[in-house]
Amino acid sequence: EGTDFAMQIDLAALLRPWNTRFGSYSYFGQDHYAHVWLGEEHTRAEGDAHDALQDATVSMRLFRAYVEVQHDADAVAAHGARALAVPPKPSFAKLHPTIDGCCMGNKQTCTCGAPFFS
Repeated sequence: EGTDFAMQIDLAALLRPWNTRFGSYSYFGQDHYAHVWLGEEHTRAEGDAHDALQDATVSMRLFRAYVEVQHDADAVAAHGARALAVPPKPSFAKLHPTIDGCCMGNKQTCTCGAPFFS
């Protein structure tokens, strides 16, 4: 930071909605935020591999979408409410909790008993 770029911005912190049910912020993956904030056409198809260029492009589009509404609390809240209302697609780790005998580290599906750190 400061050499190749001026600063970094945590999109998860910008886009996280307040979840009144749990009294805390809810965090989602980039694919879910892209679906909610940008629409279906920006959603990665199931089974598609991650592509660094595509991920970076979606990150910039998400940031621009946020900047457009950042001073409109109702619009930001509407996006947050939609993020909470739309069920996220299950992650790769949830779909495949174990691969070749290795636990993928999902707390709900862990089979190896390894500790989790928050």
